[in-house]
Amino acid sequence: MKVVLPFAIAMIALTGCSAIADNGTSELKWYKTKEVTINHGIKEEKMKKEDIIGKVSENGETFVIYKKQFEEGLGVGYQA
Repeated sequence: MKVVLPFAIAMIALTGCSAIADNGTSELKWYKTKEVTINHGIKEEKMKKEDIIGKVSENGETFVIYKKQFEEGLGVGYQA
């Protein structure tokens, strides 16, 4: 638990856009609504809506924190 909280806080500090656009260039991709963004993140991370732990809104940005199963064990990720 000591590792999860600092990790989640560090992730909140990042920006709310995708680093790679759909065409593979390094252009930033912005979405029209929060729902579209969250649905894109769910597809991109190959997860289910039930895996979402919570949503945090900070400075006009929304961060979705979710759990993900890895071979090594359970992990925590974020989508901004």
